[in-house]
Order: sequence, then structure tokens, then C-alpha cells
Amino acid sequence: MKKLLKEPLVHFLLIGLGIFLLYSVISSDKDSRDEIVISDSDLRHMQEIYKLTWQREPTEEELVGIVSSAIREEILYREALKMNLDHDDEVVKRRLAQKMDFLSNDISAIINDPSENDLREYYQANADKYRLPARYTLRQVAFTFDNHSDPRKQAEKVLGQIQAGQVDPVNAGDALSLPGRFTGIYADRLQHELGGDFSEAISGLPAQKWAGPVRSGYGWHLIYIEEKEAPRLPGLEEVRGDLERDYAYEKERESQQRIYEQLRNGYDIELQANLSPGLAEKIIAKING
Repeated sequence: MKKLLKEPLVHFLLIGLGIFLLYSVISSDKDSRDEIVISDSDLRHMQEIYKLTWQREPTEEELVGIVSSAIREEILYREALKMNLDHDDEVVKRRLAQKMDFLSNDISAIINDPSENDLREYYQANADKYRLPARYTLRQVAFTFDNHSDPRKQAEKVLGQIQAGQVDPVNAGDALSLPGRFTGIYADRLQHELGGDFSEAISGLPAQKWAGPVRSGYGWHLIYIEEKEAPRLPGLEEVRGDLERDYAYEKERESQQRIYEQLRNGYDIELQANLSPGLAEKIIAKING
């Protein structure tokens, strides 16, 4: 069944069916525009919206107001359509376009349910996206720009004292809002915390000894790397959640584009606006994908 749903012909038929059903609802010959029906599901929907807003069930009197307001809104909406008030309204256009996108998303969800092999192939094709950076457990001692006219020179001086056993690293350096010890932190997160070229600068430092100084957005730091894990590609199971979400998103975008292309083929586009030839060509090229 999944294999059948992935066939282009099936995609085309589902798209055509969706458009046909939408069109049949809009342009039905039945004189249903003068009849408004409030079903049990409509009523439950109204009650749920009220409950989400006010955190309680509506009273009988409030329910009367809710239903009557919904009917009034429906009447005014239908009369507005009869008067073509939806034409040239950017808000209405945008909302209806969004609904068409939602329709294509629903079709995509049916078509693009991935098999295990689909996920594996997607993972292999996008492996770099899921590669984990180096991971560190380290200590740092900071010498900030705020507290020193030459923080690098001060860091170098203290490093010599630490190596000579003259200074306890715990008592060296300046107070900083960041922790003095990071445990199991990835290089990209460390880069975010400290700025500059910090993660790149520490990548070549030796482990199990004080080294540096290394510059950050705060100043200069002495670093003691307790443990370092090399960058690695995680197993599929480790990233399955991210993988399924990314796969679904990518296939959803592809389905949206295919549906749009099918719809676009039914239109002749004419740019009558006063545009330069180059700009007009770019717009047409963009429209045609």
C-alpha cells in the first residue's frame, strides 16, 4: 500500500480528487446557501473553543449567545460572498491560500508515511546534518577585558605560576557569570556561550593539563580539558525523532510544490505591469519554478 501511495500517478489522482471535492463544495448547484445547519459536531466545536478560552463549560445562556453569533457570522459571510467582497482582499486571499496549503499537507501526510528504508536512505543522504561536534568536559579560568588592560598577558603570567605550582587555579582569574567547569558540553554550545573563535581555538589544546590562553568574547581564558569526545556520526536510532520530523517536513514541501505546479499549469500568467525586461523574466522564471 505504501509503495502504491508513492506512485506519481496516485499523487496526481489524489490532487485531482482534492481539487474536485473542493470545487464541488464551492460551486454546487444545490440551493444550500440559504440553509444553515448547526450539527452536533458544530456545537461541540463551539463549546470546546469556549472551554479553551474560559477554562469552563458555557452556561445555557452563554451557549445561546455563542450559537446565535455563529449563525449571524455565517449569514454575513455568505452575503459577503454573494457581493464578491472577498475579491481583492489581501487578508482573505492569504487565508484561503493557507487553507490550500493545509489541504496539500493533508495529502502529503497520506502519501509520505516513510518506511524504514526511506528513513535510512534519507539519513545516509543527509548524514552531515546529524553529525555531532566534539564534546568537552573542561575547566576554565577567565581574565576579562573589564578587569585588565592586557588580559592576555595576565593569563600567560598566571599560566606560568600554575605550571610552577605557585597558584591554585581555583583562586586564579576573574569572576564570570559562566561556570568555571563545563561537563559534557558540545563544541557548538560552547561557542555560543563564549563567542569569538573559542571552540576552534581549544580543538588543538592538549588534555589533562592547563593550556592557553584562548580568547573569547569576555577576554582570555586558561583551559584544562578533562575529557574530549571526537566528533561522530550518531546511529540512526539516536536521531530517529529528528530524522522523522525532517523527512516529513521535506516531503511536505515537495508535495506542496507538486500540487502548486499542477494548479499553476491551468493558468496563463501575463505581466502587464511596467517592469524592466530583466525583472519580468526573473518573475516568470520564479513562477515557473
